[in-house]
Amino acid sequence: MMDTQMTTSDFRKILIVDDDADTRFMMSEFLHSLGFDHDVVPDGQICVETLRRNPNLYALVLMDIHMPGVSGIDASRMLRSEQQDPPKAIPIVGVTADSAYSDHRDPQSAFGINRMMAKPVKLTDLNRTILDFV
Repeated sequence: MMDTQMTTSDFRKILIVDDDADTRFMMSEFLHSLGFDHDVVPDGQICVETLRRNPNLYALVLMDIHMPGVSGIDASRMLRSEQQDPPKAIPIVGVTADSAYSDHRDPQSAFGINRMMAKPVKLTDLNRTILDFV
């Protein structure tokens, strides 16, 4: 039987990208409780800069879709246009309260996002999604 709980030594970090401090805190607490090492950033521009500086540090990005400045969609498109891999192919999970996007699961998304997840995020859904990618 396969163990579904991983430890922080099993993979690289997860990057949480969200402009809302409460959401960043909640997602961080969830990841901590699941045993996943992670970092948080408040916007898409800092996400892109972080991944450009540290392309091999992260295994997955949890990206809020609606953020001021560089949105999650814009940041995802920027990452997908990179010449280097990673960060070009790092899995991106879009996180949104917008029902128009939350049901979008096409892995070949025009946004460059591998999967969408609805807010509020549930712990079990988050764990299942992470395990699908790492």
